[in-house]
Parts: sequence; structure tokens; C-alpha cells
Amino acid sequence: MGGYGGQGGGAIEIQAAGRIFTFGQILAQGGAGTAGSPAFAGFLGQPGTPGHTGFQCQSFIACGTSPGSGGAGSAGGSGGTAGTAGGGGGGAGGSVKVVATSFYGAFGAGIDTSGGTGASGGGNGGNGRTILDVATPGGLFYNPNISNTNTLSINALGGPQALFLSPMTYNPFAYQGTGGYSARIAPDINGSESMIGGASAFGLLPSDLLTNDPTLAGLAANAPQGTTAFLKVFANGTGPMGFTNTIPGTEMLVLANFGSTPLVGASLFGVGLQTFGFADNLGFGGSGMPQMLTELDPGQIFATLVSDTGLTNYMFSDGTNTYYATIDATNGGAAYGTVPEPAAIGMLGLGLTGLGLLRRRQAKLA
Repeated sequence: MGGYGGQGGGAIEIQAAGRIFTFGQILAQGGAGTAGSPAFAGFLGQPGTPGHTGFQCQSFIACGTSPGSGGAGSAGGSGGTAGTAGGGGGGAGGSVKVVATSFYGAFGAGIDTSGGTGASGGGNGGNGRTILDVATPGGLFYNPNISNTNTLSINALGGPQALFLSPMTYNPFAYQGTGGYSARIAPDINGSESMIGGASAFGLLPSDLLTNDPTLAGLAANAPQGTTAFLKVFANGTGPMGFTNTIPGTEMLVLANFGSTPLVGASLFGVGLQTFGFADNLGFGGSGMPQMLTELDPGQIFATLVSDTGLTNYMFSDGTNTYYATIDATNGGAAYGTVPEPAAIGMLGLGLTGLGLLRRRQAKLA
């Protein structure tokens, strides 16, 4: 009897709005075929049949009264050895789909959808496929080992399906306040904290970055006298500690309140600050609508993804006064929400690269 063919691999799909980090293998392998039944020796041949009755003698001379029977034939030879049964073929590999803003793997982690091995001459099963819908360049930022599979990478920022892929969300601050779909901010491989409420295209970063992140801490410590907030563009794939931005065509924009008074009604590009965490998602029982931030409290850091378009005019407000700054989004830069007196405006750019302040209202941020 021939061997059984291996079973086909199953399917695994993992979706996350932010980061997926795997420590082990994601497997959807085909099963191995089994060997055929062993060969059997031929059976012993049957004895020969008795000989025919002898003929009566035909002679005028007296003969015996009864002719004798012929002797029995000899036994047949043993049958030949049976042919070996064929082995079963290997099962085909299955499918793995990973949907995330970023996908990381520990050493040795990866995806394998290899086909099963055939037995005793049976053919191997075909490899399965892996679908990667990841917003970072090339589908992956920190490559887990992806082997024995047919890989289809879908970049969430391109192609006709871009608006329908899970890592995308509507961002009212994208494209400098005109709004549009963008990927989400997720922790990088070294990040131990997420955005408050979960990965999103806009929202609050952990407040401890104001002291723990060298760039943000330096901006707060070296702020001109009288300033209480700053706007910072992280360019060239950089970002606050634990939030490296590797999403092509975008930069991370941060508005931080390092003062002691809330900024009531703060906004960017005329759009009020807001958050959208996983608890606001319809799939988790939320309303599907963002939550408005009525104020940016002391120590809070608002972040959003904006497009990388070179020199860009940025407008931000504390709810009463509006401030304008020109920052090179390609190379990065920063601007403070308030400067002490007009004489100090010309000195502001000396301490920060790429900073330009076009004009300001007379009132200061609180």
C-alpha cells in the first residue's frame, strides 16, 4: 500500500496597529509524507497435479489388467518479490500574514512556510507564502529570518490599496494640517514604552522623555528666558528615544509644554490637539472618534507624523495666541513658542540648527 501524503500547512494572521516583536518561529509548514508498505516475498508454488492414467497396452501379448497412473508433478517455484510501495508526497506549506506598523524579531526568530518532505521517492510539497503589510521600508525594519516561503510585501504607504491597509489611519495633522491617511507612531526595537493609549498617527508621548531624551531635555534646558513650549521636527529617520521614525516620506513633529501652566486650547495648523488610542477603536468598544485635548498640560508631549517637504511653515497656538515658524522638515529643526523681547529673536537661531521664527504675537505662552 502506498504511503499517505503529508497534510497541507494552515494559515496564521497577526495584526497590530503598532509594533509586533516575535521571539520565536511563526510556522505554517506542510506535513511530511509517510513511507509505503514494505515489500513481501512471493508465496511457495503449489504442488503439481497427478499424472494422467496410463494407456492400456495394445498388444496380442497378455498385458496387465490395470494401467498405472503417472507420477505427481513437481512443486511450482516461489513467486517473485513484490514491488516496493510508493511513498507519500509532502504537504504544501501554508500562509502567514503579518500586518503592523513595524515588525521586529529576536535572534533566530522568523517565519517558515516550507513544504513537507516526501517519503520513499514521493515529491516534496511546495512552499507556502508570507504576506507582509508593514509600514517601514522594504516591509521590514529589523529583519526576522524569513525562509522557505514566497514573500509578498505590501508597503502601507504605496499602491492602490494604501488607504485600506490596517497600519493606516486618518491623521488631521498630516500634510501640514490638510489631513490625510498616514502610518502610526510605534516604539522602535529599543522602545520600552508606547504612545499613551497605544500606537497612533498622533497623540501623546510619555512625559518622561522631557528628561530622558537628550534632544528634548536639551531643548527644555537651553530654552530662551520666558519660553514654556517648543516645536521640534525630528528628521532623517530620527525621533525621540524609543520612537525612531523609519517611515519613508514622513517626519515626526513634537510640541512640548515644559512650563508650569497648561496651554488651554493648544493647536497645530489650526487643528485642535487630539488623541486616538486603541480604546477609541470600534473594534475595542470605542466610539471610533478621536478624543479632543482641551489643554496641553505641563510635561506633556504631543507628537504627530507630517510629510517631509523641505522648508515648511508651521503654525501652533496656545488657544489665545498664534505663532508661526519656518522649519526645514528634511533636515530637522526647532522653534520656541515665545521669545522674551524682539531683540532676542535674532539670537534664537544661534543655539538651534535649522530654526526660523517668522513672526509672533505680542503675548507670551503661559
